[in-house]
Amino acid sequence: RQRGGWCFENNGAFGWLLEQVGFEVSYMGAFVLLDPPDTTHMSHLCLLVTIDQPYLVDVGFGDSFIRPLPITGESVHDGNATYRITYDAPWFNVAELNDSMAETKSSLRPLYRFERITRSLADFEGESERLQAGSMFTDKPFATRLLGEGTDRVTLLADRLKIRRNGTWTETAIAEDQWAATYSDWFGGQT
Repeated sequence: RQRGGWCFENNGAFGWLLEQVGFEVSYMGAFVLLDPPDTTHMSHLCLLVTIDQPYLVDVGFGDSFIRPLPITGESVHDGNATYRITYDAPWFNVAELNDSMAETKSSLRPLYRFERITRSLADFEGESERLQAGSMFTDKPFATRLLGEGTDRVTLLADRLKIRRNGTWTETAIAEDQWAATYSDWFGGQT
């Protein structure tokens, strides 16, 4: 219905799809480390998909990596940014690297961390309900999606529309009474 969703819905559906075509998929709970970090709520669902080795796959973390990440510590550039997973027992730490800096601890932007513990989708129901009752997701409306096959992206925030084309962002102010129409134009669904 072109309604979108958040990590529990998007990664849940994508994990199911991958399982249906024969991939080995594990559902992992993660703690989001963006500002402000939340290490008390397992508020993100990500996927571990095993092919020749385990890869982190995530279609529900907004403007982040769009290619599978090996959990072996290798850096992966996805056309927009470089990402890496490091291991600090028991945590797998997912970070974006600042491509313009030498690779140091200060050049890492932490995204989230997870333990390699397989969970069921039912394990995320309570957290999904908590976030629906009141969180950054309900306080300020937003939507984001890739445009086409590459790394171009559109993001609609409460007061502006941001578009990234060929690595360059442009922003347009959006009045409150224009939000629903702008959402419909770019995301094709009902608010």
